[in-house]
Amino acid sequence: MSIVYKFFCTTTIPACCPTNLCRARDARKLRSFLASLFVAPERSVGLFNTMSIEKQISDLMLFNEKATKLESYSFTQIVFNQSTGFTVSLKNINEQPLLKVERRGPDDESIDAFVLTFRFFIQDNEKSSFRNLASIYDTLLISEEKRNNFKEARDHINNALDTTSFLNIDGVALTYRHIIDTFIYGGLSHANERKKKEYDIWMINPFTNQIVTNEFVHILGHIFSVIFYIRNLNAEVIKELSSQEGCNYEN
Repeated sequence: MSIVYKFFCTTTIPACCPTNLCRARDARKLRSFLASLFVAPERSVGLFNTMSIEKQISDLMLFNEKATKLESYSFTQIVFNQSTGFTVSLKNINEQPLLKVERRGPDDESIDAFVLTFRFFIQDNEKSSFRNLASIYDTLLISEEKRNNFKEARDHINNALDTTSFLNIDGVALTYRHIIDTFIYGGLSHANERKKKEYDIWMINPFTNQIVTNEFVHILGHIFSVIFYIRNLNAEVIKELSSQEGCNYEN
């Protein structure tokens, strides 16, 4: 940024005039004032950059805080430490075939608690969202390797969400993005009327209910593994930025 100040002086006051002495003192003040004006923009830019970096680090730390909270939930412990999935069995009861689906994994209460925090990563208005982090990584003065690592992690999430699951309901092949959006915005938050209707149709059938819930749990666990990776990446970035700023940020 360049700033040009132009001043024009047309005074013809004689040098011996007392008034000129006052003007000379005023001129010195003016030069001092102009010097402060010239330096001020640079200082303000530096201050802006410092504040901007501090805000970016704050957002990275918020992401890590939410990631650590997700890690502490029973949902995460069950998904990564226990057997999850579903079993389909066919039995004859009173000479009538009975198809039964049993899901293994976190219960509804555990899922609900996990999703309440998980939403901070996928809603664009949140500072800890993937989209907000992407804009931060685009502007941070960090190594290109770390920037690329984040981009690859985010691309991995989007590719996973756009993958088609094995489920086909009413002739619609469900992607994992479709499943996760319908659960979160149709079932758990009721934010979208159309998604709410679709969610209710899935849940009213005990067979579909268990299978589609299992797929929802599966994609949540998969995305969390990437969140965990980004949390560690953020910690490295915060350390790098801290060394640049001569500060020590806890994360």
